[in-house]
Amino acid sequence: KSLESREAVVEVIASAQPAIVGLIEIGGPVALQDLRQRLGAKGLEYPYFRVLARQGEDRALALLSMHPIVQDNSQENVKLHQQKRRKMLRGILDVTVRLDDGRMFRIVGAHLKSRVSDNASAATALRKQEAYTLALHIQHVARTQKGMPLLVFGDWNDGPADAAPQILQQGLSADAALRRLSPEDSRGEKWTLYFKRGKEYCIYDQIFVNPTLRERMRGQGGIVDTPASAKASDH
Repeated sequence: KSLESREAVVEVIASAQPAIVGLIEIGGPVALQDLRQRLGAKGLEYPYFRVLARQGEDRALALLSMHPIVQDNSQENVKLHQQKRRKMLRGILDVTVRLDDGRMFRIVGAHLKSRVSDNASAATALRKQEAYTLALHIQHVARTQKGMPLLVFGDWNDGPADAAPQILQQGLSADAALRRLSPEDSRGEKWTLYFKRGKEYCIYDQIFVNPTLRERMRGQGGIVDTPASAKASDH
């Protein structure tokens, strides 16, 4: 990112004052440290963090937290379901955070195959397979940590009605089903990406929660759409 874009990212985060930040398409550990330092200069300290960068991939997943990360189940090399060699392009970020009152919840992050491809149907099939693999991971969490509050965030490169998000929402079993949040921006709109070439407004960035976490929440949240957001990212 350019210096202007990096500063815009800082401004967007600073405007929201979040205790936890999930990041997609960050350029690895060095970029994350640069972001932490810039946020620190704004008075936002994130002493706990995790970055997941697969070898050969220039787009990493990361998480910043003001609360302790007490467990890390992130996986860099996740074999795709029913594939012997092929793996998820960016792995699965998976950490457990403990709040000041002792309550814990688990946060999972993913970034599925881009739509920018010479073979659109193959890219769609790969996203679907990645989503199924992630759903298997979530099912394992649901069965080994019953009642654990869970949040799943990501850039799915598919809209809510497409196959990949539907697989995640429905889950592979009743105990692994998730609920998709439907936040709005200041104008009541829900899109998170304007696709210039197709002239489409898309909801590729989506957050899912399990019923345990949903019961804790108040409302659906919102989309930060300050002027800096247009400079910070295309999402």
